[in-house]
Amino acid sequence: LALDFLIRFTFQKPPVQEIKPYQLLPVSRKAVITCHLLRSGISSYNLFWFFLLVPFAFLSLFRFWGWAGIAGFLLGWSLMIVLNNYWYLFCRTLIGENLGFVILPLSFYLLWGVMDFFPEGHILSQLSMNYFEGFFMWNPMAFLIVIIAIPLMIWLVQRVQEHYIYKELGKTENESLKKVSEYKFLERFGDIGEYLRLEIKLTMRNKMVRTPFILGVSLMTIFSLLLSLTEIYDNAFMTDFIGIYSFVVLGVMTLTRIMSVEGNYMDGLMSRK
Repeated sequence: LALDFLIRFTFQKPPVQEIKPYQLLPVSRKAVITCHLLRSGISSYNLFWFFLLVPFAFLSLFRFWGWAGIAGFLLGWSLMIVLNNYWYLFCRTLIGENLGFVILPLSFYLLWGVMDFFPEGHILSQLSMNYFEGFFMWNPMAFLIVIIAIPLMIWLVQRVQEHYIYKELGKTENESLKKVSEYKFLERFGDIGEYLRLEIKLTMRNKMVRTPFILGVSLMTIFSLLLSLTEIYDNAFMTDFIGIYSFVVLGVMTLTRIMSVEGNYMDGLMSRK
């Protein structure tokens, strides 16, 4: 579930960014948010982890619980992944407003991991294990808990998104034009310098680009420190992987925004220098 959250953080768009363009249509804001949340819940991406869960179920469960055990296992985990999706949307909305909220998912998954593995076999670890065993044993309580949690999480995400969308669209104050930096030192690089200047301006002016940039630099720094100060990645594959990762992560995190809504900004600057 933690890995699912992390991958969504990399590839799934921020909720406010997806909803905001529809505010131009004669549709209520609440209806747009509800539609977005329902589409997110039935998205085919939620089946992504079945490539791991299905073979695991056949290898580990079939000989003991048969087809019924596999069906319950996959149904339960699909519900958990849907719940994890709404948990991601809740955290992503808050992090988009204030980067400090990143401590919320970090604390949640870290505490859950500590609860499950240190020390082994304590009551909280047993409780977690028994709950997930309830899926393939078709324990009604295991399914009921997650079925109740999903609509509660949808309601919570809806309220948070309504608040922040209203806050973002409700700004009416007029700000005087501030001094614009030209970054003339980049002119020596010709066209490359021009694109560097555009990317710097884009990152500084837009929170949706600036936040992933800060996160990307933080991840690069963490990986580089681990590589330099510990022996955890002292093998050829991980050394090459981190070297490549540090070069491509910022481009991957920024490219989807530049090629979509931010393309209008880039086109505007290039055509009216």
